[in-house]
Amino acid sequence: MRTISEYDKSIPNLVLLEEQRWNDPKFTLVLRVKFMFVAFIFLIIRAFIRLKITGYKGLLDGKATKKPILLALWHGSLLLPLLSYRKEKILIITSPSGDGDLLHKVFHFMGYYSVRGSSSRQGARALLNAIREVSEGMNSAIAVDGPKGPVFQVKPGIVAIAQKTGALIVPVGSAYSKHIAFKKAWDKTNLPLPFTKAVMHAGEPFEIKKDMSVEEGCELVRQKIEEAMKNAELNLQNYSKRVKVN
Repeated sequence: MRTISEYDKSIPNLVLLEEQRWNDPKFTLVLRVKFMFVAFIFLIIRAFIRLKITGYKGLLDGKATKKPILLALWHGSLLLPLLSYRKEKILIITSPSGDGDLLHKVFHFMGYYSVRGSSSRQGARALLNAIREVSEGMNSAIAVDGPKGPVFQVKPGIVAIAQKTGALIVPVGSAYSKHIAFKKAWDKTNLPLPFTKAVMHAGEPFEIKKDMSVEEGCELVRQKIEEAMKNAELNLQNYSKRVKVN
């Protein structure tokens, strides 16, 4: 596994060499402003929500498994896991697009590592890099329907990583008592409102057997994430009954 110092580099050194936008001062300035705004919003959200974490807590409790972990979640449910696992040195795949540059820098600020790539651009290289790092013991988080959807449709990357590395998959679901729903966004993102109650539920780790087809593996991952989402909603109902918001 690489050391932290090998990941702790400036963003230009981590993006694709053929990308020339980093030579544009206007681009870098705009990106810096966007990053400061998004990072500030994330910190404000974490400070003003009442978050309860349920289900599997092995990563958060420091109870290492014999195999690396792949956190599997929907792209629109990324926020709570991002806030919850920020100190666990987790690898994330980010798009090589301009939006991916912003996410890459935000993830870096939140304590994550990332490799660049997507299903349409440099996907094979990103997948190979992820397989290498997970094989060496690094845990990873994967928005399985990202980066551009279709929403709630599992892409085969997580199945390939799990089968090649033997990693265990932990499905993650989120729920909020009060939120803003971005219905026009492709990933149906929900943004929690201040002082809302929130639940992040992690299901029990499971494996993708090597003799399982890609289609079967994707369907299994989908079912497990949906179960985690339902458990998050159920736990939120119980949480709401016990907690009163000032």
